[in-house]
Amino acid sequence: MLTLTLLLLALLITCGVRWWLDQHQIHAQLATHKMMLPAQIRGARRVYVRGLYRQTPRVNHWRYAAMALWVLAGLLAFYGAMGLLEQANQTSGLLPLTFGTGSADAAEIGWWGAVVTCLPAALIQAYLVGWRTRTLIAANQAAGETPTDLYWTPTPVLIRLERLDWLALGWLVACLLAAAIGTRLGWFTPLG
Repeated sequence: MLTLTLLLLALLITCGVRWWLDQHQIHAQLATHKMMLPAQIRGARRVYVRGLYRQTPRVNHWRYAAMALWVLAGLLAFYGAMGLLEQANQTSGLLPLTFGTGSADAAEIGWWGAVVTCLPAALIQAYLVGWRTRTLIAANQAAGETPTDLYWTPTPVLIRLERLDWLALGWLVACLLAAAIGTRLGWFTPLG
């Protein structure tokens, strides 16, 4: 249980640092684009990156495949978590609802299914993160590395964001793997 807690904490810290870097870049853009709001800059940058994906159909298909796999992994993880919650409810009777997943096998199948689905999704996502970074660096060089462009991000920041995204993917896979192993080894004992 401690392992999973530490992994989740590391994942949250990594995502928080990435969010901070994004906010820092948006505030740097506010110095140049004084008439825009932070939400407008954030939205414009998001639309720009989405447009880059759409310009390359092969990469866009991989992006949709990764999204579908992430959704499936999330549903399977939810199923595994509900199995653990149902097991705890069988012994304590605290919850008025039942989900019909009360066996240890159901929780284990959910977590392992999430791990198996998450691995290809993480690999595809890692490829997409690298592609996005290379594309944005090339766009920066084509624009002359000027901060007057709304979509400009300094190359060191792009590289740091790429590494943080890869680290967050690794932490996420490790969290799901720890949850699956923990369910198998009985780390999550029922309450009561």
